[in-house]
Formats: sequence, C-alpha cells, structure tokens
Amino acid sequence: MLEAADGGLLDYLAYVCRQLDQPFTHLKSPAVARSVEESFLALLFASLRREADDPGLDPGTGTGTGTEASSPGTVPAQVKRAEAFMLSNLTEQVRLEDVVAAVGVPTRTLYNGFQRFRGIGPMQWLRTQRLERARVELADAADTATTVTEVANRYGASNFGRFARAYLERFGELPSETLRRARSLKT
Repeated sequence: MLEAADGGLLDYLAYVCRQLDQPFTHLKSPAVARSVEESFLALLFASLRREADDPGLDPGTGTGTGTEASSPGTVPAQVKRAEAFMLSNLTEQVRLEDVVAAVGVPTRTLYNGFQRFRGIGPMQWLRTQRLERARVELADAADTATTVTEVANRYGASNFGRFARAYLERFGELPSETLRRARSLKT
C-alpha cells in the first residue's frame, strides 16, 4: 500500500519525467539538477527504508501493528510519519501542533526525533522542503506569468525578504536569478 511519502515520490518522479521530455529544461543547470537529485534520493530512500526501519509495519497493509520500535541507528516511525504528513501538505498552512496531532506523539518526542535523526527541528525540515520545491518551480517557470512572489506565497512564505534570504543561503542565488535563468533557457 502506498503511504503519503510514496505518493510524494511518485508525484515528484512524474514531474521530473515531464521536465525531461521538454526540449529546454531547467534540469540542465548543474545546481538545479543537483537539487532535484537530492530531493528525489531523499524521497526514494525514505520510501525504501519504511518497511526495513519499521519492524511493526504490517506488510499486507503498510500500517503499524502497534509494536513499532527503532534501534539507535534507524529513523523512528514518528519522524517518518511526520515527514510524510508535511510532504503531503507543502502548500498548506501547517503548524507544529498539526504535525504533532497527525503523528500522535508529544511535541518534545517529535522535536527530539528530528533533532537526533535530521539535525534540525520539524518546522525547519518543512521550510527546507518548501524551499526545495519552490526552487524546482522557479527553475521550471513554464510561463512568463510566474513570479517569485507567487511561488513564495504558494509554499507558505509570509515574509518575502526572509524567503529570499533563506533561498540565497540554501542555493547561493536569489530566487529571481533562478527564475531569470529558467526564462532565458525557454527562449
């Protein structure tokens, strides 16, 4: 049975395949290709490891049997469930309380799991995923009507200046530069 993370993987793979079919694709840019590859691999590994990391997973249904346990080196089921929930809600307003409710663990447990296994808190992980998807959309820019503000708003940026700073810090260029390059590749 496909979990939300698997659905996200399939959606992402379909998107990449559509981009590869286009004659002028942003995927030819080394920075964009690297970002797409990292996102794809992260989703793929999360999907592949779900059953191996979760001994309480019922292979017939893909759901937990209530005996989930994790050894020191495996990502806890609650972290994986939180990631799947957040990936399926990238364009929605999501609060930490929403993630905690969807996963069914205390806030501290969720936060500690993310800190230990991802090196950041759950909301920072969500912001990073949103930045990655925003970059893919800006680099795609199928039409000239696409704006940085529109994409930033779609992925929950309430402050454009903070979005631009975070984007610059993560990708080494402003979002407007990504969009400009995408448009120049289309012409």
